[in-house]
This record gives sequence, C-alpha cells and structure tokens, in this order.
Amino acid sequence: MKTPDLPHDEAHRLSALDELALLDTPPEERFDRLTRLAARTFGVPVALVSLVDRNRQWFKSRYGLETPETARDISFCGHAILREEPLVIENALNDERFADNPLVTGNPNIRFYAGAPLHDRHGHRVGTLCVIDNRPRTFTGGDKATLRDLADLVEREFGLGELGNYYEERNRALNILTEVALDTEGDAGQRATRALEIACDYLGLETGIVSRITGRANTVHWHFTRLEGTLANGNTLPLERTYCSLMLETGQVLAIDNMGQSPYHAHTCYQVFGLESYLAAPVWIDGEIFGTINFSARHPRSRPFSATEKMFVTLLARWVADTIYQQQHSETLNKLVTQTPGMLYQYRLWPGGHSTFPYTSPGIQDIYDVTAEEAATDAAPVFGRIHPEDLAGVSESIRVSAETLGNWQHQYRIRWKTGGWHWVEDQAKPEKLPDGSVLWHGYIADINERHKIDEMKNQFISNVSHELRTPLTSISGSLDLILGGVTGPLTEKTIQMLDIVRRNSDQLRHLIDDLPDIEKLWR
Repeated sequence: MKTPDLPHDEAHRLSALDELALLDTPPEERFDRLTRLAARTFGVPVALVSLVDRNRQWFKSRYGLETPETARDISFCGHAILREEPLVIENALNDERFADNPLVTGNPNIRFYAGAPLHDRHGHRVGTLCVIDNRPRTFTGGDKATLRDLADLVEREFGLGELGNYYEERNRALNILTEVALDTEGDAGQRATRALEIACDYLGLETGIVSRITGRANTVHWHFTRLEGTLANGNTLPLERTYCSLMLETGQVLAIDNMGQSPYHAHTCYQVFGLESYLAAPVWIDGEIFGTINFSARHPRSRPFSATEKMFVTLLARWVADTIYQQQHSETLNKLVTQTPGMLYQYRLWPGGHSTFPYTSPGIQDIYDVTAEEAATDAAPVFGRIHPEDLAGVSESIRVSAETLGNWQHQYRIRWKTGGWHWVEDQAKPEKLPDGSVLWHGYIADINERHKIDEMKNQFISNVSHELRTPLTSISGSLDLILGGVTGPLTEKTIQMLDIVRRNSDQLRHLIDDLPDIEKLWR
C-alpha cells in the first residue's frame, strides 16, 4: 500500500479547507442531492463528497456508507487531490498502491473508485466527489466528463457557501468597527486600547500596537497585549529592527501568516522578536504616514489572513488616524484656550427652560468656581453665582437674545471664589438648533478691575467738573460786573484784556460742560 503524498501547497490547501467552514457540520440536502444523483448516474452503491483534512478524510455527504470519516493515510481521495484529472481505479486488486489497503481487503471492500478533485474559489484542491463500487468496473472518457460536471456542481455549492461566509464575516468585521467607533468612554488612549483588544480577539492574535514613526525611530504610541511585561507606551526601537519597516517599503497593508516560511525570514526583526504572524496597515494623517497599526502573535496562522481581515485593519487604521488627529487638534486648542484669559463656552437653552454648558474652557473654575462636568449637566450652579440684583436682568437679556437671535452682551456681578462680588462681561452669538433649543457660542471676561477704573474715572470727572465750575462761575460773574462799570471807568486797553479773559472763561465753561459727553465716549 502506498500512503498518499502531501500536495506542494498543503498549508494553503488546509487553510482553504478551513475557510470553507464545512468540516464537522451537519448533513445538507444541497450536497446529499448530488451524491444521490452521482450514485444513480453511474449505478454504484456508494457516492461521497470527501474533504481531505490533515489526518483524515471526512465525508460532508455520503450515500451508501455509514462511516463518517477514515484515516487520510489509507484514503483513495488523498491520491486524487494530487492531480487535476479524475483518479480512476477500475480494479483496486490490480493496483499495487491499493491492493493491500484496509479499505480494499476489508469493509467496504473497494474494487472500483473514481474521484474528481473539488476546488475552492482560489483553486486549492480540498477534496473529491467520488463514486465507489465493491466490484470492478470500466470508466469511459464520457463517464469522466460526467463525473467532472457533477463535481463542478459541488464546487458551485462551495462557492455559494463561501459567498455566504464571506458576507457573514464581513458583517461581523463591520459590526466590530461600528462598536469601536461608537465607544466614547474615556480619553483617546483608553478608547484606542479597548479597540486594540477587541481587534486582537477578532483576529485571534496576541498583541496590537499603534506605533509612531519619527525619522528612523519607531515608538509605541498605544498598545494592548496578552504577554505581560513585554510592552509599554513610549517604548522606542530603531525602525529597521521592527516589522513596521517591512510595511513601510510598500506603504500598504502587510500580511504575514508564517514569518519563518516567508521571504522575510532573514530580516532582523524576526531574529529579534520571533513573531510568526503579523498584520499591519499604515496610519495616514494629513497626507503623511504617522505610523502603523499592527497585530502579531508568536505562532503562525493556520490559514492566511483573509481579505476581510485586511479590510478590517485598514478601516481600523483610518479610525486611529481620525482619533489621533482629533486628539492633536484638541490638545492644541486646549493649550491655546488655557492661555486665554476669561472663559470660552457654549451655552444651550431648551424650550422647557433647562440649560447646560456643553463646552467650557478651564477658565470656568476661575470665573464661577464650578467644574466643566457640573456645568455640562446643569447650568443652575453657574446662575447660582450671579448677584441677586443682577439675575433678573441676565435672564431677561438671554430671553431677548433667544427670541431675536441677536448677539447677547451683558455686564453683571458674580460671587467671587475669594469672597465678595466681581464684575464680568458676557458676549455670545446665538444659533437656533433643529430641536428648538438655542446654542450660544461666547466669551466671558473678568472686568472687575476695569469696572473699578471706570468708577474712579467717573468720580474724577465729576469732581473735576464741580471743582472747576464753581470758581469759574465766580470769575465770569466778576468779569461781567467790572465790564459793566461797577468799579468805575476802564481804559480801552483794560477793556480789551478783560474781553480776552471772558472769552477764555467761556471756552473753559464749554469744556467743562462737554466732560460728561467725553466720559460716555470712553465707555
């Protein structure tokens, strides 16, 4: 007896068989119909759809045979998958490969065998459609063609099943990506770590990393791993010692299912880390490669990475890019906002009267002594800090702004965190939202010092006006009396000089009268 050889593509063939997802599944009428048809067509007692696994041949459909599987090393089908043409054994007793085979010398006493190889959609021979008889038979060229036609029908069912599996797997991948995208808990790093963990579970790998490439350095930006004590955010290695350098050579998805048998087995990264399976995609931000998202494991894959898995990692890389982009811009904005005096905010008022501050800059604690989290839930703590005498005016001005959608500007007092009352000025632009609420985008400034200066200025002008007006009135009255002759006759030259003094007094009086108007211009 001759044990069947292994096909040259055995590893990929087995992966293709796994992807069919047919092994050890219940009988299906779509296959049983074809084995019944084959048995009737050729007038044989046994017809099988046989799938050749690692150490066995398992029968997805069997007509006329009770046994669900037999060992591969004694199988006829193990020989049949080594060739494209159907394998025909008209009398096994006359064939040295099978004459002493247990399936020939014992039950089911095979004498005649004809098997046509079955292919998956990539052309891998995963099994056979075979017909068997317990007596010798002849098999013509026409019979071979008919058997091939029936085998093609079996392959068609493979294709339909693969298509269903393909869309099922694609939907699963997209559902996972949706779950990742909808996760809003925690900061960007926490969300990314959870996404990497979910992706590792989906891919069946041990480690997921988002790396940042700077020059020739590769740094762990975020990570998840099931290998304790092996990684930390911030770890940096020379790029040429990492698997990422392989991906950068193409700038596209890189999938390695067995590093030791790949063209990259001599690369430094394999010698250093010994990772057997690796799947990575570039992370692009603003037209440049920020780094990679990559997944790996110490063991080789039992099957190559599928197109769906590659698509999954590519789309996940885009989510990572968006997350990093938003984080970078948020950090930049926060740095700028932190340096801005006062408080930037969004204030939202619903028709029912409820209001919140969806966004506030860190200055809210300096102004109102309230946290951004508190204000985002309810604006009441903010309004609770407003001076009771000013609260009605603030509320009314907000109402008018909401109704007219006119810009809101108001000055009022708030209870200061160190005690006492403090003047602030609020300016905002309203926006009507589809649900009927109004959202203001605004800025609050601390004007307490300015208000004090204004009060001092007003007092100064009032004092100056009073202190100058009193002596000026006396001077003007005295001039009128002297010019009226009360003190006696005046020389012409004296009268001219007194007229000059009177005109200058009138000009000074006009200036004093204009002081209140000038004060208004300074406001």
